[in-house]
Amino acid sequence: MSHLLTIPDDTSDVVMEEEVRTLEDPMETAMKGLILSAENLPMPVSIDDSLSLFIEKRTRGQRKCQIWKELRKGRITSYLFGAVLTSGPSPISLIKHVIHGSSLDRYPTLPVPVRWVVEHEQNALVDYLALQNAVSSLRVEESGLTIYQSHAFLGATSDGWVYDESVPEGNQKGVLEIKCPYSISNDVITHREVHKLVGKKGFCLEESENSPRLMRDHS
Repeated sequence: MSHLLTIPDDTSDVVMEEEVRTLEDPMETAMKGLILSAENLPMPVSIDDSLSLFIEKRTRGQRKCQIWKELRKGRITSYLFGAVLTSGPSPISLIKHVIHGSSLDRYPTLPVPVRWVVEHEQNALVDYLALQNAVSSLRVEESGLTIYQSHAFLGATSDGWVYDESVPEGNQKGVLEIKCPYSISNDVITHREVHKLVGKKGFCLEESENSPRLMRDHS
């Protein structure tokens, strides 16, 4: 007994569509080529602007994004700039930090000072926008890892991008850095009291000619 198997005419189209759909975005492939691994050595010294922009948008989840964690390994990020500049002749622990990433990722729970920052950053952002929007119209977007194009071993992640459409075009985008110092976690701070805290151990501001500013050696 023989059976006739009928194959639909559009089968080839279905297979072709599936093959196309499973192809990886070239930018995604290029990004993965920047992850520190034996297969990717030697690492590129520079990258294209387009790839840098793609990575920044792709990693906006930050701690919640695994690729953000992987791309930071093997790179000197802004968090480590101060430590690198002041390191001694044998910075073994610093080298391990650069290669293996933050030790915080290996904690079952975050240390109390770090948890304090994570839990209060959103509150600080809300207060910042309320204060700034009283005199102008701002919006804040998430930010990811920015890899320096001409020196791809350097990178930075800010707390957000600030957009102010009330200023001339070309100057509308700024970087947001939120600081929630655990050293003053039990203090109630007002704008008037900030000057009293400047110079206090563990505080991140210093006096400048016009107003308190972030310390130049703070990371």
